[in-house]
Amino acid sequence: MKLEEYEQHKPQIATYPDLAGRRVLITGGSAGIGRATAHAFSANGAVVTIVGRRLERLQKVVEALPGKAFAIAADLTKKEDLERIVKEAVEHMGGLDALVNNGANGECTEEFTRASCYERHFQLHVTSAVTLIGAALPYLKKKRGSVVNVSSILSVMPSIDDPSYSVAKAAQDKMTENWALKFARDGVRINAIRPGCVMTEVYETWAEREGRSLEDLMDEWGAAHAMGRVSTPEEQAAVILFLSSASASYITGASIRVDGGSELGFWYNKLELDRNANSSSNQAIRNEK
Repeated sequence: MKLEEYEQHKPQIATYPDLAGRRVLITGGSAGIGRATAHAFSANGAVVTIVGRRLERLQKVVEALPGKAFAIAADLTKKEDLERIVKEAVEHMGGLDALVNNGANGECTEEFTRASCYERHFQLHVTSAVTLIGAALPYLKKKRGSVVNVSSILSVMPSIDDPSYSVAKAAQDKMTENWALKFARDGVRINAIRPGCVMTEVYETWAEREGRSLEDLMDEWGAAHAMGRVSTPEEQAAVILFLSSASASYITGASIRVDGGSELGFWYNKLELDRNANSSSNQAIRNEK
């Protein structure tokens, strides 16, 4: 699939009148899903604060947004940074109505059993989310606010390449359910999305590292999804926007698959299909002999 063809899979940003004026905090906001989500909220009239490690990248996103926006440079693996994020966001925006936990992957594939990889991923995907939600709750309760955690299909599928990420995302999903139950009567909704592969800068780096074209890499990963392609960041942002709006007022504790059908066992089925195809080819060769 040509890279330019992915443009047709960037959905038109939906309009949710209730999001106008809402104050939204988004981590991992300088690229990929976070950046697309910031654009979607801003286009709906929300005030946005994005968080990332590099201020210059954040500022470029802020300058490109159609509405009022702020940037906070912070590292989600550092306790002192986590403790100031919500405080600074509230100072910038005058309050907080919605939180999107979209912390970065932090790939760690050195050793399958290395404890430091598990510690890093739990910090990025569990501890940081717990800390930020906890700090945000007093404000979210006032406005019947919402939280969306960006999880992954690997929360329900094992990973040989990055097991610590898979384990941390599974824990994040369970955290979403527990916190949703705890604070439902306070009017705070807490949900998650589970993306499959998404065309982000991560894959550009990956393709370069392997000496391949991005298009070739996306075709390989896209073939492992039932829909035959990877997602655009905008397709993920569309669901985050919905879950944060009043249109999702009766949804909490949900983890919504936004994965092009890859959780339907398609990865396994593809292996079986490939195996059967190879077996048929080998049989045909034998028959010819």
